[in-house]
Amino acid sequence: MQIGGAVVLALVTAVVEAGQRANVDDRLAGYGPSTAVIVATVIVVLGTAVLTGTGPRATATDGAPSPDRTASGRPASTSGPSSPRNTP
Repeated sequence: MQIGGAVVLALVTAVVEAGQRANVDDRLAGYGPSTAVIVATVIVVLGTAVLTGTGPRATATDGAPSPDRTASGRPASTSGPSSPRNTP
């Protein structure tokens, strides 16, 4: 859902406007509090993600070995065995 970003944007815009209306002479009056709103939102979202264990969603290719790796995750050998006992 994309509504979270729209809500945060609306909240930050409202804070900036309120700060500028409260102090007409200072053009940057609302930017400090609006930055605090953004930082607080990021901390809450990251904290929620860490506490709930939410991570990236799996895709159809997750779990399939890549061409340069075996199913165990080890690099695929292209030159044959590299064990010292197999060398002449």
